[in-house]
Amino acid sequence: MEKLPLSIGILSWKSGQTLVNTLQTYFDRKFLHQVNDVCILFQDVSEQDKQIAEHFNIPYIGLNNNIGIGQGFIQLTEQAKTDNVMVLEHDWK
Repeated sequence: MEKLPLSIGILSWKSGQTLVNTLQTYFDRKFLHQVNDVCILFQDVSEQDKQIAEHFNIPYIGLNNNIGIGQGFIQLTEQAKTDNVMVLEHDWK
């Protein structure tokens, strides 16, 4: 199957199990399998956040502070590898 020319950015802040549930849903429904570019932006990044990203084999950006939703969306868009970007929040199943 040809993958879509789409980057997916996921904004996360202190989400823990909620993010795990969200990502598991994406994988179960093969949502993330349809694109080549996925990245998580963690605000106030924790070791648990890093472990979640590594478990799902998703690249991430780990910030030590909270830059807010708007700036987070901008940063995810700026790092995207395609011109088409879908930005999601950490709890959108």
